[in-house]
Amino acid sequence: MNVDLYQFLQLPRLNYANALSLMYALLAAAPKAPFPNVLKAVANLQMVADEHQSQWAERERQTAGVDTMAAVNLDRDLDSAWRATHSALESLARLSSERNPKAGKASALLAVLFPSGLAFLTLPFSEEWAHSGTILKRIDDEGLAAEIDQLVGPEFLAEVRFTHKAFGDAIGRTAPLPAEQSRVDYRDLLRAAAEAIRAYSLQLIAAVRSEPALSEEVVRTALKPIEELRDANARRAASDRKPAPAPVEG
Repeated sequence: MNVDLYQFLQLPRLNYANALSLMYALLAAAPKAPFPNVLKAVANLQMVADEHQSQWAERERQTAGVDTMAAVNLDRDLDSAWRATHSALESLARLSSERNPKAGKASALLAVLFPSGLAFLTLPFSEEWAHSGTILKRIDDEGLAAEIDQLVGPEFLAEVRFTHKAFGDAIGRTAPLPAEQSRVDYRDLLRAAAEAIRAYSLQLIAAVRSEPALSEEVVRTALKPIEELRDANARRAASDRKPAPAPVEG
């Protein structure tokens, strides 16, 4: 038997995504002949691949289906609170300052707190929350809360504070994100994937000696996805090492 076949037992660097892809590629390329030990290894590889995929799907469901939607809804609430507060001050500022002393105070607050308007509400979640917190800190540091409450009513600033805190909790800024009820150790899943791939590869290589119908060429074809992943990793690493282009002088 050609010793080069044992190169397939040295796996390329695996991550969560390419390990799953590699397992299913090996399953698709597996020989159809009924070799008992190989069939057992195939069944184990299928089981590990399905579990790997199931855990990944659950992680995506928790992240995208629950946490993200909560954050999106609370982001809208915070946007609404700030817009309402800004609008209330802006409406008051439009009145004649000669007949309404509050108009001048509202105009001054808008200039101090919202020099760039409400553009910060379009920033990514973390940046928006940070900007919102900066405005609230200035309000507290400069003692502006009482003046705002007097001008437009206490409901506006109270709503901003509540939604700012809730939004911060949702994105993990003012409270730790809740732990998953059944946290999975993804290192264990990767380890199980690597072991299942090696066990399958070893059974194929060993079967070359005991199964006349299983040629080295058939084994190479069946294990080719391993070689393809190794080559892809090498190309990616080479691309990452390329120097950045020099800036164009003009």
